[in-house]
Amino acid sequence: KKLDDEHWLVRRDAAAALEDLGADAAVAIPAIGKQLADSNWRVREAAWQTLGGLSLSDDAVWTGQDTQHHSGTLAVSEMTLRMADTDPCVRKAANESLGPLSLLWTRSDFRRSGFREAIPELIVRLGDDAWRVREAAAETVGSLGSSALPALPPLISLLADSSYTVRKAAKDAIVKLGKARVTLHLAALAGPSVAELTTKLKYKDWHVQVAAAWGLGQAAGASVVALPELARSLSDSNAEVRLVTIQTLGALGALAAPAIPALAAMLLDGEAAVRSSTVTALKRFAESVRGAQAQASPRVCRLTRSLQHAKATERDAAAQALGQLGSEATHAVSALVVALLDEEPIVSRAAASALEQLGEDGVLGQLSDTSSPVVAALLQRIEDQNWAIRLAATEALANLTVVAARAFSKLQHRAEYDDSEHIRKAGSLLLGRLRKAGALLDVEQVVDYILPELLEVLAVGDPEVRNVAHEALRGLWFADLLGDLAGSNVLEAGMYRTWGCDLGGHSSEHEASDASDAIDASARSTR
Repeated sequence: KKLDDEHWLVRRDAAAALEDLGADAAVAIPAIGKQLADSNWRVREAAWQTLGGLSLSDDAVWTGQDTQHHSGTLAVSEMTLRMADTDPCVRKAANESLGPLSLLWTRSDFRRSGFREAIPELIVRLGDDAWRVREAAAETVGSLGSSALPALPPLISLLADSSYTVRKAAKDAIVKLGKARVTLHLAALAGPSVAELTTKLKYKDWHVQVAAAWGLGQAAGASVVALPELARSLSDSNAEVRLVTIQTLGALGALAAPAIPALAAMLLDGEAAVRSSTVTALKRFAESVRGAQAQASPRVCRLTRSLQHAKATERDAAAQALGQLGSEATHAVSALVVALLDEEPIVSRAAASALEQLGEDGVLGQLSDTSSPVVAALLQRIEDQNWAIRLAATEALANLTVVAARAFSKLQHRAEYDDSEHIRKAGSLLLGRLRKAGALLDVEQVVDYILPELLEVLAVGDPEVRNVAHEALRGLWFADLLGDLAGSNVLEAGMYRTWGCDLGGHSSEHEASDASDAIDASARSTR
């Protein structure tokens, strides 16, 4: 009760006195954690010193009786929320707590469960009316590792926030989480955020429009390939339609993650050709996300190794255990997909069940339909009078066109030229469905729209901005979308003039991920 006293001296002394109680102070740990946000710095200092002292006590202090809400979890949750506080003094107190609480913080069970406790409140703060609250929440989410997965959709929406500092915090957080391989594919998790970003393309502030275009270029991949429609077509009664759908999903790499549980069911299909194509598609997917295993927790590493155990019962148990780990198991998805192909039915069934559970937990992404006209909206921005908006939209379309080309080039070829009439009909049928669902199928037409803008930027403008065009053209070139222009003197001259390298070269000075910042900064200076 004294922790809530009106006088700061009473609150400070109460917090300090609890440190001497050891395990008996466990029930007060949530209340002590709340004192990290006290209005008086002396109370905050006493609170984090007390938590630090208790962290050196035996585990009885932290485990408590209720395993769902033990004190260690609540302490970490409280500190996480204080790290997202708008008051810099409160954030400082929370971060200082991490020193004394280092032993507690290294307990991965406390850390993960504490982060999970804090996520719902952080998601609320990401949508707060005050920009400082949104900024602090975004910065904190970026530090949560795989536990941040549920907060990614609203974080993606903040890429086009009205506040520059919030946009930067959101982008920095997404880049940080990307380096930690928290997601299998950012676009697979974007979901409703794509519609919001599309709306922001018409926002009154041109800086927001530039940021929205950049965000769509990173996050709208699932929309331009109509991923939900592809997943639905896996259950088509026509075996040839299922076959070409599976082959198309196999070309998507990590972007196909939300459809993996449905694709796994195709291993039991009655048609041998469908089963064979499913095996190939699953292997391609597993290979595309294999690198994420390097970031796995010790528990996931141990269970992943157990998936290769000589005994089928051990492999079965490991798959079941991984299915219960939620976002922590993101780094084991590749191994679970390989386990789908295990020769022992109990193992493949366990792997399928685990992937289905991870899909329900949102680890694989979302198959939510979106009617957002992403491509049409970006094409309209190419006509804008502001060159920064034009270039941002052009870069986004270049990125999305590469994704669509990778997904549909073989499908379109088979629909027109395959030796089998049944396959040609199935391909045409699937393409019709995808077009109706809003997929980007006319990639050559889009390239015709964006090339003039990219070539113009190569000839003039700031070097960093020219690099945006360079990177976009590189992507189109590797996707074989430049046609006769790929070998033209005009294009090659532009590459050498910009960076002294050909289309296959990389710039060592600049990164494409900073494109929106480069456009924004250059536009500010020339405005």
